[in-house]
Amino acid sequence: MTGVNRVSGANGGNNQPLTTTKLTIKKNQGITQALFDLVTKMKAEGKAEISDGKITAKEWYQTINKIVELQQKRTENGGQKIYSGGSNPKDYRGSFIVQPNQEIEFSAEEMNALYEAMGVTIKSNAPAEPKAPAAPKAPAAPETPKTPAAPATPKAPEAPKAPAKPPVSSDNIPAKDANPPVDANFVDPSNNPLKKSSLTTIEQNMDIFNRGKSDVKDLASGNSYDYDKNGYVTKTYDKNGNRTRKIIRNADGTVYAYYDIEYNKDGKETRKIYRRGDGTVSGYVDNEYDKDGKWTRTIMRNADGTVDFYYDNEYDKDGKWTRTIMRNADGTVDFYDVKEGGNWVEYNPDGTKKG
Repeated sequence: MTGVNRVSGANGGNNQPLTTTKLTIKKNQGITQALFDLVTKMKAEGKAEISDGKITAKEWYQTINKIVELQQKRTENGGQKIYSGGSNPKDYRGSFIVQPNQEIEFSAEEMNALYEAMGVTIKSNAPAEPKAPAAPKAPAAPETPKTPAAPATPKAPEAPKAPAKPPVSSDNIPAKDANPPVDANFVDPSNNPLKKSSLTTIEQNMDIFNRGKSDVKDLASGNSYDYDKNGYVTKTYDKNGNRTRKIIRNADGTVYAYYDIEYNKDGKETRKIYRRGDGTVSGYVDNEYDKDGKWTRTIMRNADGTVDFYYDNEYDKDGKWTRTIMRNADGTVDFYDVKEGGNWVEYNPDGTKKG
């Protein structure tokens, strides 16, 4: 996504400079979902632009990494934490924990960084007020020339240091994956996730009797629904309690976008399909698992089924998650994360620590 515009401070798209932006976490919502809702509202109000109409999976990954970076800076400076729990971008159950109705304040600098990570352009309709010209300063008195200092005695050159050894070896990471995922080619049209979808009657219509309610059961289908304060469905769950659909709405209740989630027989998420408001696909994500049920690969795909990027998860002999390798579509390494002392540390392909 291109066309990023940094702003001096915005609160829900307000054109007046502000020092903070307050983000309120709703029920069943995480930080990134709250940011998405904020940007969606700003776009609907004409106060923000998303250049290609969506925030890509890669940009969301960048946003999560930026949130981790902001959390670390706050911790170092003794500031208020953004979230509790861990900071593992791939373990949402034990990481990035926030509570319903929690209010998180971001500084203008922090919001600039988050908007940039998301690839969002903030519009500013109000021209900046011209500043009054500064009063001319009186000319400074000429300084008395100083006696030149004696030249410093040259130091003996230091012995060259041995190159630092990367803290984590990258020798066993192939520079290019021998078996990268292939672009999707769906022979069976009935199994093609790229086909256009539509909302059900319940998901389309307003229900004033269920305003603000959660886990409302529909006896006919066995599904359950969460409703917003206006009576529109925001989330759909199947009879097993798995969330199968999340609906993002504009301020007037119309659908801006939604995504569908599919599961395997063990209840593990296998596919998430991102859709525009009209039901057409904007991109989707495939998850793969080994025979023991461990999550081994995630593939980010474009709307046409081509691979955008992917990552592989690795485990030790005890089944503990130890490393994630992020790869480009052609299988080359972009970067990798290693579990060190309970935290995930990011490294460049050559084994040096990132940034």
